[in-house]
Amino acid sequence: MINSGLEYVVEGVNMDYISAKQAADKWQITRRRVQVLCEQNRIPGVFKVGNTWAIPTDAEKPDDKRQNNVPPQKKLSCE
Repeated sequence: MINSGLEYVVEGVNMDYISAKQAADKWQITRRRVQVLCEQNRIPGVFKVGNTWAIPTDAEKPDDKRQNNVPPQKKLSCE
């Protein structure tokens, strides 16, 4: 099996990285959402190489802060 991830030496430590596309597949979200999370510094250890985000292989998917946990309200009838 070929490892299609990226490998960089950061601060003297050899680490494996994946692309935004690979993270999107792993976390079952869109590539654009991963890019936004990277831009917002929501994923620790990410950095950009040219136009590509390098995401640590062991990074965990951040919690989705966009979700609204308010239960839906009941419809009022006008009678």
